[in-house]
Amino acid sequence: MTMKISKNLSKNTWCKHIPITDLERGEIYCRPCGIVLSEKLVEKNSERVYGLEQGSNNSRTGAGLTLTRVNMGLNATINNIDVDSLGNSLPNKTKSKFNRLRKLDNSSKQKSTAERNFTKAMIMLDAAKKKLGLPELIVENTAFLYRKASKNNLIRGRTVNGILASCIYAACRESSIPRSLDEISVTMNINRKRLAKIYRILANALNINPEPPRPVDFLAKIASQLQVSEKTKRTAITLLIKTDQRKLGVGYKPTAICASVLRIACMKNNEHRTLNQISHASEISMPTIRKIILIFNEKLMKNEISN
Repeated sequence: MTMKISKNLSKNTWCKHIPITDLERGEIYCRPCGIVLSEKLVEKNSERVYGLEQGSNNSRTGAGLTLTRVNMGLNATINNIDVDSLGNSLPNKTKSKFNRLRKLDNSSKQKSTAERNFTKAMIMLDAAKKKLGLPELIVENTAFLYRKASKNNLIRGRTVNGILASCIYAACRESSIPRSLDEISVTMNINRKRLAKIYRILANALNINPEPPRPVDFLAKIASQLQVSEKTKRTAITLLIKTDQRKLGVGYKPTAICASVLRIACMKNNEHRTLNQISHASEISMPTIRKIILIFNEKLMKNEISN
């Protein structure tokens, strides 16, 4: 029985004792004389739920909904822990019985081919999330786009891997997270041209119109790989703003513009970063970086670069 001293009622007017609250029965009563001061109480505060993974929290409904599951996490699942409530290992006969129940449970939840493909795609998405370092927002948006693509029958005649890679790229573009086609194609093991073609089909069918990537979006990623100082980052941002205002770098990849401006910022602040290092971090060839630096040196930074 769980008891606590009631703070809502004053002392019992009969015997002047402090009343006791019984949360299980929903009563407030006086222990010495036994008189019930109030009954049929409702606990309005959220109870604590204890779990092995989440610890203690104030949730009443358990895990939240997620688009990465076929049923969005509403159905119960049979876990793979073959122990009883006391922590003892189950007998072999009981283990085999639960293994059959797990197989039946999984097969009953995936009745159609689309649901089986969705489960397969979400397994690949979880692996891509770890390799690309994607946040949960991108994972949820990718699952949402994949559901829309499946509903519009865009998967027919195409691989699940290709559609999923296109959804990842579209979700990154919509959230302005720098993930290039080359990175996603290598991670998802798909040809870059085929990925670009599927993305164009997906964008036209689902009316996806993200803003074009900006060079400044790639600055944090390249700068962190090169381990440059904050002063150099601020200088690069200032130069990128001037480049955007004067409409320079039109026709070049945003990654190439960012790498070239970062090279110029390193030269201005006397930080030694070779072209080979910048080329490796940005995945842009050294001749391209040299060419863009010459253009910017002539049109924008001719009086600012002394080295």
